[in-house]
Amino acid sequence: MKPSRRLLPPLLALLKFVSGYGLASRAYELHRDEYLCLDYGRHLAWGYLEVPPLTALQSWLTLALGGGWVWVKLWPILWGSLTVLLLGRLVLKLGGGAWAVALASIGYMVAAYARLNFLFQPNAFEVLAFTAAGYALVRHLQTHRSGYLYVLGAAVGLGLLNKYTTLFYVAALGVALLVSPQRHVLASRHLWGGAALALLLWLPNLGWQLLHGVPFRHHMALLHDSQLVHVSAAGFWKDQLLMCFPVVWVWGAGLLALLRAHQFRRFRVVGWLWVAGLLILTVLHGKSYYSLGYYPVLLPFGAVWLEQWVARRWHPRAWRPALLALPVLTMLPLLPFLFTLYPPAYMRHIGQNYQSLGLTRWEDGVEHVLPQDYADMLGWQELAD
Repeated sequence: MKPSRRLLPPLLALLKFVSGYGLASRAYELHRDEYLCLDYGRHLAWGYLEVPPLTALQSWLTLALGGGWVWVKLWPILWGSLTVLLLGRLVLKLGGGAWAVALASIGYMVAAYARLNFLFQPNAFEVLAFTAAGYALVRHLQTHRSGYLYVLGAAVGLGLLNKYTTLFYVAALGVALLVSPQRHVLASRHLWGGAALALLLWLPNLGWQLLHGVPFRHHMALLHDSQLVHVSAAGFWKDQLLMCFPVVWVWGAGLLALLRAHQFRRFRVVGWLWVAGLLILTVLHGKSYYSLGYYPVLLPFGAVWLEQWVARRWHPRAWRPALLALPVLTMLPLLPFLFTLYPPAYMRHIGQNYQSLGLTRWEDGVEHVLPQDYADMLGWQELAD
């Protein structure tokens, strides 16, 4: 492998990190959820009503560093950058070249992760944890090294310390292993060793939940009655296309290649993992963005397959630059809704043109003048004062 090719993933991860700070307007305050997450750091515990304690640890460190805007944003931007690094490394492990590395990485950066990796919430780490789990699973299937199954367990365990929706991922992984040619992995004692490691990592929080009468059930009941009741299956699947629309042809190609292409047959479980995860979220009326952790691992497979497909059918020098630019060009009309570039007045002005896409629909199911995340970055400090 050329040294320049090995350097590309960390360089693109650095680009992700720098752009996370550079494409942000200070016209907005912290998000209301960010204030809540920061407050966890003042009340360290092994559990909370809404989330496990990993966010609280990040908050405690943030407050120890002064609690400024730059430190609050460090965590989601860092987790996003590490996700880009993993995607680039996975492309190389699959035999992809520099073009495929760039396509998978840029594809991640211009999709819905641009906003998700800007907000200090558990969601950014969840995407990283799911991507790391997928990376470890692929590497195990490639090398048959048992250590990767323990890495998978560690990623799942940290995911459980971060957000309870990781339980849906565990269920989806179990279903995917059962229905795929890779079901033999279920018989591996190292898989169950990885599962034991995940449980060991999660155990303090699980014990806290049991000791306090599982308060998360109460939170889920409130969430269902106030928000999830407004989530329809049609709306959920419409959002799946919109959230990663600039690279729907990349992750879509990755999914089809995983499920149909002979060259990726040994990784078919990764495709079934997406199918099972999305079906579980549909049945349970999960929020649309709950699925974002399932998409990144599809991007390397799509990028590698497209790289080979273009080389076989079209002139690479002519088409590769054009296809690499396509996600960026597709993203440009959606740029104001991915990065907080523009102040609220301008966002309110242009928001009327995007209502048909649901970009200004809130969790109450109603269209408003601003995207909910943007509105939730206004007025909370004034209200608190």
